[in-house]
This record gives sequence, C-alpha cells and structure tokens, in this order.
Amino acid sequence: MYGKAFSEGNVTDSYREMVTMLDTIQGAVGAVSLIPDARTPHEEAVYTNIAFMESVHAESYSSIFSTLISTAEIDEAFRWSEENRNLQRKARIVLDNYYGDDPEMRKMASTVLESFLFYSGFHAPMYWASRARLTNAADLIRLIIRDEAVHGYYIGYKYQQALKDASPERREELKEYTFSLLYELHDNEEDYTADLYDPLGLTEDVKMFLRHNANRALMNLGYEAMFPKDATAVLPAILGRVVAGRRREPRLLLRIGLVLCDGQECQHRRRGLGLLSCGLLGSRGPCHHGGVGIEERIGYIAQRVVHVEHQHGADFEVQTITLPHTATRNQVRKLLTEEAEYGHWELQRLRRYRDGSTQAWLRRKVIKVRSTLAGPAPAAGSGHP
Repeated sequence: MYGKAFSEGNVTDSYREMVTMLDTIQGAVGAVSLIPDARTPHEEAVYTNIAFMESVHAESYSSIFSTLISTAEIDEAFRWSEENRNLQRKARIVLDNYYGDDPEMRKMASTVLESFLFYSGFHAPMYWASRARLTNAADLIRLIIRDEAVHGYYIGYKYQQALKDASPERREELKEYTFSLLYELHDNEEDYTADLYDPLGLTEDVKMFLRHNANRALMNLGYEAMFPKDATAVLPAILGRVVAGRRREPRLLLRIGLVLCDGQECQHRRRGLGLLSCGLLGSRGPCHHGGVGIEERIGYIAQRVVHVEHQHGADFEVQTITLPHTATRNQVRKLLTEEAEYGHWELQRLRRYRDGSTQAWLRRKVIKVRSTLAGPAPAAGSGHP
C-alpha cells in the first residue's frame, strides 16, 4: 500500500499500473504464446496484431501516467504494484498457463484476461467519467475496451473451434479447469478490489461489475454463466459507458478482418452476428458457402443498441437483423421504421469484390437512420436502395 488510506488519486494511479502490467503481459507473452498453435497464416497474423495492439495499450496508459502525475508518483505506483500480493498473484496465475504446454489452456487463459481481468481497472475511469471527471482519459480507455472486446471474442471463438476436435473427456476436463481457474481468479480479484476501492466505498459496485464480466468471459468460451443476474446488476451509468466502447464489436470484426472463416471449416454464420457471408478477409480464394460469388452483393445488415430494463437494473444489448441482397427499398424502410422508439437502426450495405488477385475485401456503406430513409419510397419491387 501507499502507507496511507487510498485517495482517489491513489486509486487512479493503481488501476493504471494494473492494466499496464496486464497489457504488457498479454502483448509480450500471452498473444505471442498463441502464435505457434495457429492453424492458418490468417490466424497467426491476427495473434500478431493482438500482440501489437496490447503493446500500444500499455504505451497509452504510460502516456496518461506521464501527463497526470510526477515521476516520483509513478515510481510509487510501480513500487505498490510490485508489493501488492493480489496483483502479483493474478499475474503469476495467468503466466503459469501461458508458459504451459497446453494450447487450449493458453487460449482459455488469454480469453479470461481479455474479457475479465482488465475490468476491475476499467470501473474507476468509467465511474469518474459518469461524473464529468477525467473524461479525456475515459474516452481513451473506451477505445481500449473496444479492442479488448474483439480480442476476447476472437480468441474465445478459436478455443471453441479447438474443442470441436477434442474428445468428450477432454472437453469436460477443460471445462472443469476453466471454472476452477475463474473461481480462483475471481476470489483473488475480489480481495484486490476491496484493497483498492474500500476507502472510496465502491467495492460492492465493482464486484457486481467483475461478476458481469466473468460471465462475459465464459460466454466467449462457449460456457454457461457462473453468476446469476441478481449478482451482476451493474450500475447503468457504468454499463452504459462500457457498452458504448464495445457495442461496435461486431462491426469491428468486419472492419479489421477478424474473420471467423479463415481457411478452416466454415460455419457459414458468424457466431452472434447472423451475417450471411464468410471469408470476406484473409481467405485464400472465394468462399462458396451459400452460393455467393465473390463479386456479388451480399445483402444488408441492420444493427441497433437497445436499453433493456429488468428487475435488477438495466442492461444493453445489440440487436442484429439481416436482409438478402434482393430486398427492395420498401422492405428496408419497413425494417428501419419498425419500433423506432426503441433505438435507431444503422444500416450497412455489404459487398465483396476483386482487385485483380484472389484476395477479397469488405466494402461498407453506412447510412445513419432516424425513423425513415431519406427521400420518397419507390413502388415495391423497384430495385435496391
């Protein structure tokens, strides 16, 4: 500890030190440890990109450090992190899995780090930003949350794909180990949270946030939730800001090429996205699943973020609907105007095309929609919008 009760400034320094350490571990060891087990060049390239981005995140936190506090305060924060038993235990548990010889356990531990362990540090900046404090730092961290959401989603998907080739005994062994590890990390995280947030009276709120993200990590791994809803009732002010950072996760998967069909067995539908395409980026030739040619229009995807109330609080969810490329303007208009009071749809027109090589890219045209499309609607059957 700092030798006195934590102030808000101490908490700020400490959570940044924690996430800097985790990003450094993930960039230098975690993501790199996944590369030897990549099944395709595309998957290997994605892990390399993840390692690069984690290093960028660590440097971003260092920039915040150097801007807001003095060198002496930075040294004090480093000293605290080296002496904090719970923080060092967290790092040791994750590193033990990274240095092990089990590729599935490395993927699992990496997903848990990306989707769960970072988030005790993310609560503080979101909490203060909801009170109009340190808002610029929170904006930067929301961008990092967006990246971590994509990383956890992708690595978790690769873990699930690896399990398909495993025996039932092996799958059960990995599931038991995953829950055991997550329980151990969760107990350690609660102790760390109490150490950090008790002086500010925020510990119970942060614990709710931790359990919410533990369930998200398990979801990314394809498992059921560990904690019930009444134990994950995150404050709407916090959850809304976190979701604002990661709600573009599906579109980011499209934009940066984390395509789930990358030369392996194609599932034709991306998990949770419902998008009727595959092999858009990084594939070594056209994908013929669904009979879609590489130069043809794929169709349309509409998404919106909806605020959902329940008895224990509030949550957000991303709703996604797809339309075939034959949809008329009236059909699209009907979709976008339906239940408009619950959220505004964002329509994306998707197309694949060649540039003279066998590589395929995604071209997106995003149309912001309020309640109707601009311009008069032509008669039904008049063609595409």
